[in-house]
Amino acid sequence: GSRLVLGYARGKTALDQNGSFASNAGRSDAFLVRLRPNNQVVWYKRFHSSLARAEARHLEVRNGKAYFLVNYTLPHNDSNYIRVENTTYSVNINPNMVRTSASLLASVDTTGTITVLNLTNDLLRSVTLMNLGYFNNGDLAVGTDNANIAFQSFPSSSSPHIFRLKPGTGAIIEGRKLILQGNLSLYTIQIDKNDQLYLSGSTNLPTNGNLFLHNGTSMIDTLALPVNN
Repeated sequence: GSRLVLGYARGKTALDQNGSFASNAGRSDAFLVRLRPNNQVVWYKRFHSSLARAEARHLEVRNGKAYFLVNYTLPHNDSNYIRVENTTYSVNINPNMVRTSASLLASVDTTGTITVLNLTNDLLRSVTLMNLGYFNNGDLAVGTDNANIAFQSFPSSSSPHIFRLKPGTGAIIEGRKLILQGNLSLYTIQIDKNDQLYLSGSTNLPTNGNLFLHNGTSMIDTLALPVNN
């Protein structure tokens, strides 16, 4: 069958029809292309951003659609954006702070129609998404970098979050916040057939500490962690 390739492009390529393209060693755009078995191009999509460096984080086909996650880093100016097709999405929520990173989470069907899932939501476009998982009914689970997200009654602190999203729109169904008195990084999310989530990450604790889980209303669980686990 056909193949999907998520990769990087610098300057104008043979598949780019129109527009001007910056070309230097420190800049790259992400692209997604669908190829037939004979390598003939079915469609090609390139995602421009003022943030200079793209990183492909995830690509997986589920229920007839491909879901992909691309992170962008290195600020260019105070009006940073990501452009998908003919729509430009600002990634500067706070006009007084230049973003150093941003994410593009989207789905694409077999015809090449793209649905952007995070950049139309102020809560999600204001953070970097680190990973992606799938519930059995098709809902998405996304993990964030350390951020202070004003969702429901989450405590005000910079921590990783996990959100459950509707796969067709990216609307938030529910969320969880991981709280630790120390540095916490969230790397991957895996979900089993019983919709249990398995997380991997790292901590930097000077002393033994507790990892708390908040559901938007209250603390619902705690886990004791040793130093530098």
